[in-house]
Amino acid sequence: MVETADAVAQTLTFVPRGSGEERPRPILNAQPTGIVFDEVHISRGRLRRLAQHGLVTIHNGVLSLLGDDRRPLASAPMAEVTAWPLRADLNTAVGLDIQGTTYRAAPGSGSVNGFALPTDLANGHDAAGQLLKAIEENGGKRR
Repeated sequence: MVETADAVAQTLTFVPRGSGEERPRPILNAQPTGIVFDEVHISRGRLRRLAQHGLVTIHNGVLSLLGDDRRPLASAPMAEVTAWPLRADLNTAVGLDIQGTTYRAAPGSGSVNGFALPTDLANGHDAAGQLLKAIEENGGKRR
């Protein structure tokens, strides 16, 4: 699994933020069939932060969480991944059960420092919904 996460991290193609878009896109496509969510705040619970600017990738049927330094934090086949919206975070984050360990992933909120505006919550809600949809469409389970 670590080799797969490393291979995915090396093949990612990023569109820089602030490149003339009205608002940054939470999903970037990797070559050939991967899905990448960038600027993901990844933690175990509310207090144990693992990555502020992490990545969630779905590539070849494997979901990987990558840290700030792009090293794998966790990885599992999609069949072993369960996801659900976190109501306590106003649906801006997703709970992930990866091989028995629970993670919290908030796509798009890695760039938010401290104070969140209502537009940040709306964008986070959209990104979290897209992450849930991508997990379901690629063989993961939804609680």
